[in-house]
Amino acid sequence: MKVRRTKRDLTLEVTAGGDETIHGERGPHGEADYALFVEYGTRKKPAQPFFYNTARRMEPEITDNITKAVEEVLK
Repeated sequence: MKVRRTKRDLTLEVTAGGDETIHGERGPHGEADYALFVEYGTRKKPAQPFFYNTARRMEPEITDNITKAVEEVLK
């Protein structure tokens, strides 16, 4: 998982995969990103979503927490 802040720290981007989940050496189709293979599946293995389903399910709670934090800062 990777978290990236924008210039003004008003946006966080959280993504599955990245340097921490790349395994193996660069092959003809690029590096093997294990997290993305698990999340979306491959030709040989079905998807086992673990990241985006959870993020989507928690989106209302996350949005509410952000709203509360912003309101607190603006008081």
